[in-house]
Amino acid sequence: MDKDHKGREVLSPVSDFFHEKKRKLNYTIHNPNTVEETVKVLVEVFVQANMGKVEKKLNEVIEMTERFGQSEAIAVEL
Repeated sequence: MDKDHKGREVLSPVSDFFHEKKRKLNYTIHNPNTVEETVKVLVEVFVQANMGKVEKKLNEVIEMTERFGQSEAIAVEL
């Protein structure tokens, strides 16, 4: 431990950082939209965020279908 000019033990700023209790963050969001409008926006955001994954998976299924036929491609993907 560090000592101040009077010889008392003090915590250094670094040790304060590591010994400090974690604070819980609370968020409050005011949403003036209806539930339906909120759902519509959230679904749109999730679809846009995952569009690349969906396109990649569709391309894989198309490639498998062309290579092995429809029934085997679907069985492999499931």
